[in-house]
Order: sequence, then C-alpha cells, then structure tokens
Amino acid sequence: GHECVGQPAASALLDVIPASDTLVVEYAQLNWFASLPQGQAPDLQVTLTPPGGAAIPVQVDLERSEAFDDGLVAQECQLVQLICPQLQACGLTFHSSYADVTEALEAHRQNGGALNGLYQLADATVPGSNSDDPDTAIASVGSLTIGGWSLLVVYRDEANLGLRRIYFYQGLELNQGED
Repeated sequence: GHECVGQPAASALLDVIPASDTLVVEYAQLNWFASLPQGQAPDLQVTLTPPGGAAIPVQVDLERSEAFDDGLVAQECQLVQLICPQLQACGLTFHSSYADVTEALEAHRQNGGALNGLYQLADATVPGSNSDDPDTAIASVGSLTIGGWSLLVVYRDEANLGLRRIYFYQGLELNQGED
C-alpha cells in the first residue's frame, strides 16, 4: 500500500475476453503470494469477487502451492533489531498459493455475470505492509515484503475463435546474486 499502509483488498481490471454467448471458461486459476514471518502459516482461504458478482470464498490447493525460506543476513538483522527491538527474528517464508476457480467463474458467467471488469481479492495477509507491523522493518531494510495475486483465465469459443496453443509456467523461484 501507499506509504507502507496495508490495503484490505486489491483489484485488477480484466478486459480482453471477447463477448460471446458461446464462450466457455475451460480453466481459471487464482494465485496469491506473500512473504510471512517464518513459522506463520499462509492464508488457506481468500475471497475473490468477480465483476458485478458476489464474493467467492476460495480454498488453497495445498498440493500445488509452494514455499521457501529467506531473510536478512545477520548484520542487517542486528541493525533492524536495534531500530525495532520488538522484532524477534529476521527470517521470512515466501508462500505462493494456488486454487482452481474454473467452476466458480463459469457459474458466474452462466448466471449472467461478466468475465471482463474489475476483480477484487480480499482476506490475503501480507505482514510488513503496515506501519504498525514490526515486520515492516525487515521489509524496508531488505526489500523483502511482497504480496500480490494473479488470475489466469483460459476460455474456448469454437463458434467464433480458432484454436490456440497456450504455454503457462507456474512456480516460485529464489534468485540470488551479488548486490
């Protein structure tokens, strides 16, 4: 959020799906990710609201979700703990959570809901994104706090569109380097 103030929800505009009565949602996947203090469990449920629709509770698919640990080096951690004594540790776990939302979006579409428009994700925890949260100290020194989401929608419309080949790569990877 702006000036390290957390946001209760985030929204994104989807406006590339053609309007068609014969369109079918073949596959839809929601991904949400965040850096959390080591040992803190990720959100197992978030809320997705499609354009003009009702909020949909979405459960994580634990088999497809992933995580890895990282954090500040010892010197940076000591400095941060001097500034922010309530901070107990400087380690973070980066979580990437996935859920299949195909049935929910296709039901929304079949009930007259639009696939194009403003989607909103709520109830995802991103520690360190709030000025009152001691994990913000880790975030500001190590640039480690992350949080976000994405929605992949694959659709079919045999009456109006030809076949396409889709390549989709999913994963969370730690890249380390100098500086």
